[in-house]
Amino acid sequence: MIEEAGNTSDVLEAHDYYSFNEQVFMANIQSEIYGRRYTYALLMLLEYKYKDKSEWKDFGTTSIEHILPQNPKATSQWVKDFNEEQRDYYTHRIGNLCLIGRRKNSSLGNLDYQEKLKRYFEKNIGSFASSQKIYKTYPNAWTPDTVKENQERVIKDLMEIFGIKDSSSKTEPLSYIEQQKTIFPNAYEPWSVIDDKKLVTLYKEGKSVNELMNIFLRNRGAIKARLLKLTGIDIDK
Repeated sequence: MIEEAGNTSDVLEAHDYYSFNEQVFMANIQSEIYGRRYTYALLMLLEYKYKDKSEWKDFGTTSIEHILPQNPKATSQWVKDFNEEQRDYYTHRIGNLCLIGRRKNSSLGNLDYQEKLKRYFEKNIGSFASSQKIYKTYPNAWTPDTVKENQERVIKDLMEIFGIKDSSSKTEPLSYIEQQKTIFPNAYEPWSVIDDKKLVTLYKEGKSVNELMNIFLRNRGAIKARLLKLTGIDIDK
């Protein structure tokens, strides 16, 4: 396309060339998104939407932070506010994620929400407009209701960025299994003996669940369940 174009405008205005399956896109951004290769790009698009363009700069090395932590302590407020089912559902969705500087990630970690707020602003480490938007919109608590509300807001903003008006009215909605297979092509497919051996080997070599998800094209639950079956190890404990 680029090689054949007469000038830059021809490339930028070739809307049909950049068309994509909106249902597949929506299924992806509404599912567990942490660990996917495009997650950082989507968060940066949101950052560009929210930030004053005159203040745009190179942020250097950044990382993705879970607001509701991946492994909250049993005595934390997180465990009081979210039951296990809610934590499983929301933890890795885009509404629970924000960008921060890599050096700041470990300092935020598993802190309860109010402590995160205090550390985030008092130490002036909030350089991301998208992250500040979350903390300023929800100054009191991060609960199942607020993360659900933020998830819906982020999805709406991404639809606006990608010019999606109302994808639900164009075709029949995908079933849950169809949604999963658009995101993880090997979802619900049987595991081969070769893949079983490869999974155990890579896990023992230190590969993270996110890396294994990308290698085997299966969701987090499938990786965890298979490792439990093959090794007896519950990776969440």
